[in-house]
Amino acid sequence: WAESPFTDVSVDEAATETVEYLRAA
Repeated sequence: WAESPFTDVSVDEAATETVEYLRAA
């Protein structure tokens, strides 16, 4: 992940959005 343009924060936010979407579904 260190070489990825995306930071751990971005990945964490994406995961959070996915969890929220699944909970809302």
